[in-house]
Formats: sequence, C-alpha cells, structure tokens
Amino acid sequence: MTRFTFAVLLPSIALVAIGCDMNKVDPGGGVSSDSVVTVRSGSSAAPTPDGPGGGGGNDAASGGGAPGKLVGTIKFAGTAPVLAPKATKGNAKDPAVCAKDADIPDESLIVGAGGGLKHVFIYLDKAPAGGTAENPEIGVFDQKACIFTSHSFLAIAGVEFEVKNSDAAAHNVHTFPQLGAVQNFGMEPNSSTKMSFNKAEKQPIQIKCDIHPWMEGWALVLDHPYMTTTDENGSFELPELPGGTYSVRIWHERGAKRGQLERAKVTIDGETRLDREFPAGDFKL
Repeated sequence: MTRFTFAVLLPSIALVAIGCDMNKVDPGGGVSSDSVVTVRSGSSAAPTPDGPGGGGGNDAASGGGAPGKLVGTIKFAGTAPVLAPKATKGNAKDPAVCAKDADIPDESLIVGAGGGLKHVFIYLDKAPAGGTAENPEIGVFDQKACIFTSHSFLAIAGVEFEVKNSDAAAHNVHTFPQLGAVQNFGMEPNSSTKMSFNKAEKQPIQIKCDIHPWMEGWALVLDHPYMTTTDENGSFELPELPGGTYSVRIWHERGAKRGQLERAKVTIDGETRLDREFPAGDFKL
C-alpha cells in the first residue's frame, strides 16, 4: 500500500489558522463559482460552468473510471499587490527574538514570478469510496523567529502531532475551529508538546498567537487524507484517487467569499489536470 505523505512547512495539513491575535476568523463556508471538469488520462480540459448552485455541494464521491491523480496549478491573474510586512526589524515585541534580523513578511498572499499562488488548499469534500490512501505522517508545527513555520498545515482529526516553540521567547497556540473544540495554551521558550484536533472541519481554520499578533497560520483538518496545498509555484498534486467524480474545493485565506475560490466537480479517469487563474477581484486585498 502506497503511503500518502503531506509536506508540512511547517506548510499545510488541516486547515486551521494559527496566529497571535485574539480576533476570531469569520466562520462559515461561502460558495464561489462551481464548475465541472472531466479529463481523460494524459489530457486536460477547461471547466464548464454548471449553473448557479450546481457543481457538487456535499455530494458523495462516485466511483467508475481509471484510478489516477489530480494535478494542476493555481495562479493569481495580473500583478499582485505588495503587502506591508507584519512586523519590521527592531520594532517588534521581544525584539531580541522577533524580527531581530529582518522584517516579518505577510504570508497571506504569496505570488511567484509566474503568477503561481502559494498556500492554496485543494481538498475533497468527502473521501472516495474504495480509496486506499493512508493517513499522512503529520509534520511538526513549529514556531521560529516568531513565525509559524507552517503557514498552511494539514492534519487528520484525532491524530496527534508535535508542536514546538524553537524560540527563546514565550508563545501561545490559539485555534479558532468552526466545529471542533477551541484550544489555547501557552508554550515556554524552547519547549514542545503534543496536540490534536478532535473534529474534522469543513474548511481551513485559523491558528494565532495572542502574544505576537502577527503570528498566524491555517490548518485544514479532515477525517480523510485527500488534501494538499500549493507550493511556491502554485502547483499541487493529489494522488491515489480512485476513478470517479468528486467535489473538489479550492480555498485560500484571502478568498473574497469566506476563503472559497471555487468548488469544482472533477471526474478522475487517469491523470487529471485542474488549472485555475483567479483575478484580484476574487480576493480580499
């Protein structure tokens, strides 16, 4: 059995935002555009609008077709705005540790040279029938130089993972789930602990640090492993998918409709591509 491994940057398992601010993220899961993509092995196709309110919802995944994987690229159309740093060098709380050597960047919109959008969550509404992918080995959620090293994090409900504070300053981890239990605990300098999320979520959730308000991240917590995030080029891969039709969510923290950029209905029949380019109007900028 092939093992499905999620990379953590800490970057991405379970959509939960992480940070240091007490303000709670707006809950709920808005609906953006819906589309249908059917792709045969080795080819690609443009989406076909499925009409208002169509395109999947919480439909159960259906079988049929050759097994394969979903790959693609998510891009920001046009010129992305330059965001101000979250904290500037020498002017942050705990300056001996935070922003000691450089400004702390705003990671909420990272666009590469080719327009690739980082930290986009791609995931299935439901696990596919007959899916054989195993739960991922969840990485370490760390805090270094007063930044969550995984701005986008992937997690499985009920599975423990390590949380570290690699700084010589105290932090806290404060989660803002929509369905699960809130967690808010302090971490002494150079310490570690274990945590898990007790319930799966419908979309990524925020994680913050109340001590350092600029520290935040997002975690996607599901009860199945069919999720991933985009890299610095906006690329993603969702492997080990049985043939069939699935509702696939494309979610980004700055998405204008409560994060959701699109819900696409995708039919897997071998390797399938899902490429998207979203204009500035689809984001809160």
